[in-house]
Amino acid sequence: AVRAAFQINSRDGYSSVGFDDDHKQSARVNINWRPSDDLSLRVVGAWTHVGGIGPGYNFTPILDPRVRA
Repeated sequence: AVRAAFQINSRDGYSSVGFDDDHKQSARVNINWRPSDDLSLRVVGAWTHVGGIGPGYNFTPILDPRVRA
């Protein structure tokens, strides 16, 4: 018996320099082999790649002296 799962996420960032993008790929495989009633073998593998620039933040200072943080 073989079971496999794959997932791909890919999107550009929201800002002009590309921050807050999402580039991920992952896969998982599960193999179950039973050559006899007394013996069973299971092999499991997983792989993940996380890429992209990552989160970004914009800092906007408050210039009005009447507004207190």
